[in-house]
Amino acid sequence: MTSKSIIWLMVAFCIAIGSGCSKNESSTAPEETQPPEPSLTLITVPESLAESEDPMARLVVTYINMVNALTGYSSYFSPPPNSQQLESPLLGSSPTWTYTWTTDSLTITLTVVEGDEAYTWDVVLTDTDGIHSYDDWLFIHAEQAKDGTNGVIVMYKPITTDVAMRWEWTIDEDGTYNFVFTFYGDETQGRIEVVAHPDGSGELSFYAYAEGTYELTFHAEWTSEGSGEWWTYEHGEETGHGTWT
Repeated sequence: MTSKSIIWLMVAFCIAIGSGCSKNESSTAPEETQPPEPSLTLITVPESLAESEDPMARLVVTYINMVNALTGYSSYFSPPPNSQQLESPLLGSSPTWTYTWTTDSLTITLTVVEGDEAYTWDVVLTDTDGIHSYDDWLFIHAEQAKDGTNGVIVMYKPITTDVAMRWEWTIDEDGTYNFVFTFYGDETQGRIEVVAHPDGSGELSFYAYAEGTYELTFHAEWTSEGSGEWWTYEHGEETGHGTWT
């Protein structure tokens, strides 16, 4: 799968859900009523890698930007000031927050539930975004441990219960982030795994989905200074190798 086809998949899905790929410019609800939000952390790379003109280095940055796309949905977890609070935490029950607000003709309902060890978030859409009509459709489901060490965000294909994209992450004791981003297109499907160390070094693997399995097709590693090394594969066999500085 080429990087161009993957980018087109992301763009097409963002268009399908309207404003979902742009952050709500409104400020958040007052602090005293603000529910907890998932910690959406950007993967950062050394500046020299981010600005590299090497094709394989640029491919790494493209893949990382796809993983980082989850931060573009942060506004759905942050009720704007004009939202209506339908439910607030009560003593003696599982704390639950429910907010609803309208953007143009689209009604968004956010429900946050605090469990013993984790929070969950559900974003439900009603009415229309100008492209699709929704009837209490679950758009996003998220979970995160209270200590922030792991979490998952699942996004669904418009008007279905089929998963479109899934982000999963864990954080090691030394601060290393481990991300797995899986996307499920009608014609393209794949998985990106990223390990990001606190010093800026890291590694990335891309797996293409074919005939019921994920197959490694690209792997890269980079240093904290931004230099790196890459490999390509086909059916388990190495087909290319190189470096960038």
